[in-house]
Amino acid sequence: MKANNVVPPGAGQLWDSCLALLSAVKRIQIPPVVAGFDGFVDTILHAVSERRSATEYSRLLTLHAFSEKILAASGGRNTNIEMVPRLTKIGGNGPILANALAHFEIPVSYIGCLGSPELHPVFAEFARSIRTFSIAEPGYSDAIEFTDGKLICGKQQSVSEISWQSVLQQLSVDQLSDLVRHAGLIAFLNWGIVFSMTEMMNEFLDQIGDHLSGPRKTFFIDTADPSKRSETDILRFVETLPRLAAKFQVYLGFNLRESTFIARTVGLTAPANTPQEVLAYSKQLRERLGIDCVVIHWSRHAVGNDSDSAVCVEARFTDNPQISTGAGDHFNAGFCLGRLLGGDLEANIQLGVATSGYYVREAKSPTLAQLIGFVETLSQKRS
Repeated sequence: MKANNVVPPGAGQLWDSCLALLSAVKRIQIPPVVAGFDGFVDTILHAVSERRSATEYSRLLTLHAFSEKILAASGGRNTNIEMVPRLTKIGGNGPILANALAHFEIPVSYIGCLGSPELHPVFAEFARSIRTFSIAEPGYSDAIEFTDGKLICGKQQSVSEISWQSVLQQLSVDQLSDLVRHAGLIAFLNWGIVFSMTEMMNEFLDQIGDHLSGPRKTFFIDTADPSKRSETDILRFVETLPRLAAKFQVYLGFNLRESTFIARTVGLTAPANTPQEVLAYSKQLRERLGIDCVVIHWSRHAVGNDSDSAVCVEARFTDNPQISTGAGDHFNAGFCLGRLLGGDLEANIQLGVATSGYYVREAKSPTLAQLIGFVETLSQKRS
């Protein structure tokens, strides 16, 4: 294994390999992506602290302040907290990642919960740049955003109920096999909510994966929040990963909190919130899961471990994000862009950090030109 590339907080870092990777974009044809399977309509909300007029208010800035409002209402006192809608947009780990990849001009086929029998109007623009196969009605999420995090209240029954049969009602095995054969990356997203995803992975292997020839393709998994899944469910998922890794290069991504639910199943405890400890933990987790790579991101850092390297990248933090819902999905999109371009682990994680960083500051997905400009800015600001 190469020496650990650990960047101490505040020390700055080189972005040369990331910029070199991006410079190659115009010289190569990026292969397509096949992704699924969730889909939500997200409403981004602010919680009101004080209302000054019909159009002016101050918001509750932190989750802590919001929780104090809730606690103050306990014991039968009750309360009413006003929510102000700021934005309604596409939601779900899959659609947000697919949309971000499409902004990079990558061909994407997306299979998910986008509306039935017609697409929900929020996905109309999405469908203009992405080949869509809708298998169910979308879920709905209210995301209350604060400067230090977010609270998501989801209505997800339609997403939780989808299955492999839902996919086959829209695509035959032959059609799906053809998409996969031409793809450079396959992404299964939001295991935490798509209740039958472990079974879907096994069916995918039986009917498609086991019949593929040639080099192992990248198979990217984002568990999303597994906190509501039982230990039995998580164990069945973990037991499926080595079988997947026999046919695909399996990349497992999640945020630090989400990773601990999977780690607990293989006998690991949560690390301290320091880059060095999370880096060591990611290596142990990858080895115990029997997969190719583990990537863990949180607000100030992202780490990754594969068989060749261990990498930590510092994220340039902002105290005033314009949006936070979807930041992790944009990290995943940037990372997947790096994989499709053939980048090494450090450059791929840097692309994830940069894509997410642009998104939270601008409240939109970057184009390739915008991403290159943002990475150049990060490179110039390093100390």
